[in-house]
Amino acid sequence: MMFTIFMEYQIDVDEGYSLVSSTNTVESQAGAKYRNVKGMSWFVTAMFIVGETAGGGLIALPAAMVSAGLYGGTLIIVLGAIICTYTGKQLSQNWTIIQQRWPEYRHHCRMPYPAMGLRAVGPKFAKFVSLCLDVTQFGTAVVFILLAAKNSENFLQAYGGIQIGFCYLVVVVASFMLPFTMLKSPKDFW
Repeated sequence: MMFTIFMEYQIDVDEGYSLVSSTNTVESQAGAKYRNVKGMSWFVTAMFIVGETAGGGLIALPAAMVSAGLYGGTLIIVLGAIICTYTGKQLSQNWTIIQQRWPEYRHHCRMPYPAMGLRAVGPKFAKFVSLCLDVTQFGTAVVFILLAAKNSENFLQAYGGIQIGFCYLVVVVASFMLPFTMLKSPKDFW
């Protein structure tokens, strides 16, 4: 099967998004999927997804289960698992299609979700996806920093008799976590 793309969006890191006029032909065989052998393995990817999804969810899960009851809480967990599985499958198929049609995504891609939005709808949607990701990550980081500071305060008070203000511990925890946020991607963790 032969795909012809007449107008292509190109991501330029310094300038943002720009429309490039070209007639690119991308050849692919029907049903053939591109496999990136230098990417993360399925196990490592699954661990990052579970860590991201379960990390925030485990904080609220006990209160949600008590509020919903045994049957309601179990139903919500099962529905959440089904929705997450379906969404993950759709995202993986979408990324495979993008790598198949645009070879520049076969190597390291710093922002895969905005790239998907760019190819699906255009540059404005790519910026919207980036904004949504930034707001979500900021909100999640704030919740985790507040939780870590509160746990540290309780730990120091219970086991050491040390009284340190919650506000000071928020600054300490945030300062400790800041260097880890400077890494480019999960592959830089090792």
